[in-house]
Amino acid sequence: MRASGAALLLALAGHAVAAPDGGSDAGAVANRPSVPARDRLDGRRFVSERLALTAEVPEGFTATVERPKQNLVVERAAPDRASGSFALIERPLSPDQLFLALLHRYAGKADAKGKDEGGGAVTLAIGKGVDRRWTIAGIGRLRALLIPARGGRASYVFALIGGTPETQAALDRWVESFRPLR
Repeated sequence: MRASGAALLLALAGHAVAAPDGGSDAGAVANRPSVPARDRLDGRRFVSERLALTAEVPEGFTATVERPKQNLVVERAAPDRASGSFALIERPLSPDQLFLALLHRYAGKADAKGKDEGGGAVTLAIGKGVDRRWTIAGIGRLRALLIPARGGRASYVFALIGGTPETQAALDRWVESFRPLR
């Protein structure tokens, strides 16, 4: 499987995932000394106290919080390959920046044409943003989501690759499982 789209985007943007800047929104909790700086997995649950977020790992997927420049990566090798990545980028991104970088990464490198399936506004428990979907020959469906974070000073980025409708649905449920940490 190809490297994660979020990792590519972060590399293109020249930004690493950094500690929160102490703004007034949910990420401000990171400045408290008692809050762990690392994201973690509690069984099948992703917990980021510094981002004040939680999510569920989809059944049949493995997960890691150890990939550079990504907060969470979920992957599945069988019955069909699939992956999803989530990252906080410490600057605002435009939808065009995200979508063009990801489409170039997958359609450009695979020498395949991406069929634009559209997208639009999306509302998650962690915010409102935009998504876009493509079908790419030899890869499957690419879905990218961009959610402004920290009052517009940062961006949550999701990049999802899945071939079958079942896999796509599992990745969609994973994205929808992101919630503010209570």
